[in-house]
Parts: sequence; structure tokens; C-alpha cells
Amino acid sequence: GGYAIVFRNPDSSGGGYQESDWVVCRWEENVWSSNDSELLALCEAINMVKALRTTHPHWMKPKTLFVTITSDSKWILRNLYNGQNLHDLNVRNALLQPGVRKFLQLAEEVKKMGCHITLRWIPGHKHTVLPHQLADQNA
Repeated sequence: GGYAIVFRNPDSSGGGYQESDWVVCRWEENVWSSNDSELLALCEAINMVKALRTTHPHWMKPKTLFVTITSDSKWILRNLYNGQNLHDLNVRNALLQPGVRKFLQLAEEVKKMGCHITLRWIPGHKHTVLPHQLADQNA
């Protein structure tokens, strides 16, 4: 098991159509389910936003930075949007709830740094989007 994130290389001048326009980060970790992998990847994406916001000149300049994070997991995205209302105490939600809370905490931290995060769903099995292909190959 493992998970990966792909983000646009801030130093790339390309149009996003080549692998060199993207940076892949991969983690090997034992996870309970694919939902855990998706949630951990989203948390790492937020951590990457935090790191770039404080270290990379391109990300530090604008007072407000708009970032879109995509996932092919509708279930995770739905739970993140309803994160403060996770009162369905089944085993699945009980295991994911700490991760959802961690994501919401990280999102609040980057919001205070002037970053506006948009979560967007993308189809999981079409693989026509290069960064999604790269993430799936490396997960």
C-alpha cells in the first residue's frame, strides 16, 4: 500500500502536458483502506501547500493564493465537506474521523496563510488527466 500526490512544478514554464511539468511525491505506508490512502494523500497535499507557501518565491508573492486539490474519491470529499458533522458512528467513520479532523486543521492553517483551497472531484477510471495518471502509477 501507499499513496502519492502530484503537483504542478512551480519552476516549470510548460503547459502541464509533459511529466516534467509535474512533481510526484510518494509514501509507502500500511493503510486500512483506499479511503485512508485518499485521505492521507489529501493531508500531504495540504502540507505541500504549506511548505511551498513559506519557501518558494512563486508561492510567497501573492497575498492571496488559490489552490485546487483534486481527488477521485467522492466519499472522502463528501466527508471532508461535512467534516464537522461526522456523527455516524460506524466503524468506517470512527477510523477516518481523526484523519478528517487533521485535514480540516491543516486546511485552516493554510487559510490563515492566505491560501484558499478548493477540493474538486475528478473521474477515477478515465485517466485522461496527466497528473491523475502519475498519481495512480505511483500510489
